[in-house]
Amino acid sequence: MWTRQRVPLEASPDPCATLSHMGSRNPERDRLFGSDGDLLALYIRDYSLHVTCAGLNCAQGRKISVPQALRWFGPEATIRDMRKHLRCSRCGARGPSVTAVYVGKRGGER
Repeated sequence: MWTRQRVPLEASPDPCATLSHMGSRNPERDRLFGSDGDLLALYIRDYSLHVTCAGLNCAQGRKISVPQALRWFGPEATIRDMRKHLRCSRCGARGPSVTAVYVGKRGGER
């Protein structure tokens, strides 16, 4: 029977050995979540933007394609810029929540 010893990364002779990935990449682990400072161009592939109203008693929501958002707001726009300009068509509230949803391949799909 062997025992497992914990070695701090700075004391390890090869720190990359303890941080290496096992097997193939998992896109679920590498996904983005829609932070305010993120450029819209980061989401051009494998993502859809879901916009939900933040107004009281209003749950209006829409999907916006990333290419369409880039045409509206420009290639250097961030999610924060997008939130500043959007307004709810039902209640008129500004500043909706924007969520990036991963719609690309899952797991081992090709």
